[in-house]
Amino acid sequence: MTIRRETEPGLINKIANHPSVWPHIARHGEPIDFSSAFPSTRSGVVVLTNGEDAAMVFEQTAHRFWQVCTMFEDTCRGERALETGKEMRDYMRPYADVVHGVVPDTLPHAKRFYEKLGGVRIPDIEVGGEKVQAINVNGEWLVAQPGEEMYAMRLN
Repeated sequence: MTIRRETEPGLINKIANHPSVWPHIARHGEPIDFSSAFPSTRSGVVVLTNGEDAAMVFEQTAHRFWQVCTMFEDTCRGERALETGKEMRDYMRPYADVVHGVVPDTLPHAKRFYEKLGGVRIPDIEVGGEKVQAINVNGEWLVAQPGEEMYAMRLN
């Protein structure tokens, strides 16, 4: 398998709008268009694919901290998905110390996927009498929304 960095939005848009992916990531009911992330060499965004049916979009949130959005079509599941995810994670090692992201509660298989890649669930903290999941990245708090869990993995 070859992991590649995309320089055009065509494949990532195909994956993001695939019927097995789109319902889990679309928040507004419209087709998803990643064109604004390109050219990814200048935008602070790295889009990796396996050239076929799996993608991870990494957005830099601070020096060597990257937020990730994972999109795998239903043709890339199980062991194949895990191997693809490991290769994409390893591609980012020279650029990232920490990768973080949120997973909807409705996707328990995605939570297991992140754990198998080495991710850990961010513990709850108490803020104003409420328990929330949050991490501080360069002085800015990133907070998981209701119905989501936040995960992070240390790469270096």
